Amino acid sequence: MLNFLLAASALPVLASLAQSSDVASPAYLGCLVQFSLPKKSVFLKRPGSDLVCATACQSKSSSYSYAYWDVDSEKCHCSSEFAASSKDFVVGANAHGSCQDGQGQVEVLMTSSPFAFQQCYSTWTEAYDFSDTIQTDVLSPSSCFSLCSHHIMAQYTPSLTSTSGEFTCRCSNDMQFGTPGTCATSSVFTFARIHEPLEELDGGKGFTMQQGKKRGGGREKRGEPGCPSPLQACKVAGDASAFQCIDSKLELGSCGGCINGDFGSSSSSSSAVDCTTLAGVAPGAVACMAGSCRAFRCQSGYKLKDNACVAG
Repeated sequence: MLNFLLAASALPVLASLAQSSDVASPAYLGCLVQFSLPKKSVFLKRPGSDLVCATACQSKSSSYSYAYWDVDSEKCHCSSEFAASSKDFVVGANAHGSCQDGQGQVEVLMTSSPFAFQQCYSTWTEAYDFSDTIQTDVLSPSSCFSLCSHHIMAQYTPSLTSTSGEFTCRCSNDMQFGTPGTCATSSVFTFARIHEPLEELDGGKGFTMQQGKKRGGGREKRGEPGCPSPLQACKVAGDASAFQCIDSKLELGSCGGCINGDFGSSSSSSSAVDCTTLAGVAPGAVACMAGSCRAFRCQSGYKLKDNACVAG
C-alpha cells in the first residue's frame, strides 16, 4: 500500500524502501479498442468483474501477465503479452480507471504490478525539480514500470506521433501532478509504488512529522502542516503533535479519508475505511482504488458482489 510519513529528507529514503517490497496487485493500464485482444488469449468463464478477471488470470498461470476485460460482454481473457500499441487506447469513462459501457471497449490490467494506478491527468506537471526524474519513450506500460523500479511514481502517456506505438514514460520521486482529466489517448496515466507501511519497514521511527519540530529536535520554520498534493495530513493515533501524509485514494488502511481524523481538526470522526478489516474478504484480496475498498476474492461462505464480499 502507499503510505507516506513525510519528513523534509524522507523522499530519497522512500525510494530505497520501495524497491525492497514484494507487494503487488492488479493494475489498470487503460481502455482499448476491442480488436486489440491478443490472438492467443485464453478465455475464462467465471469472473464477474475486472479485478476478479485479473486475479483469476494470475491464479490460472503466473505467465498470464495481462487480463483483458470486455466491458460490454463481461468476458475475461488472459494473456502473457501486451499486444496493443499506444494507438489502440481510447477515451475511458473517467479519470479513475473505468471504461465506457456500450462502446465496445476492453479494459486491460496487469495481473500483478508493483505500481497501483492513481488516476489520469490531462497534462504533465512542470512544477518540480527534474534532477531526480527520468523521461524516455518505452514500448509498453510494463517497460515503464521496469524503468521506474527505483522511483516512487511512474507515469506514461500514449504517444500519438510515434510510428512504433510507443509510450512516453516518466519516473519521479515527486508527488506533484498536472490537471486531472478523463483517461484518453493523450492522458498522463499516473501510478504510485505499492509498498509495506513505512512505520513497519522502519520500526515506526523517523518519518512522522511533528508540528513545529524537525528530526533531531530542532525547530522548523513553518507553522502549519503541509503535505505535497495529492496527499493529506492525517492525525496519528496516540500523538496529538504528529501528522501523517497519506493518499486516501490508495491507502489500504485509511481508504477514503483520514482514519484517525484530519490533522488540525478537533473531531476524530471519519468516513475512512480500513479495507483490511472488511468481513469476508480473502487475505490480500482487497485494494483501495479511487478512495473505495474493492475486494476481488472472498472467503468461504461469502460471495463477491459489486467488489464487496456479502454473506451467502
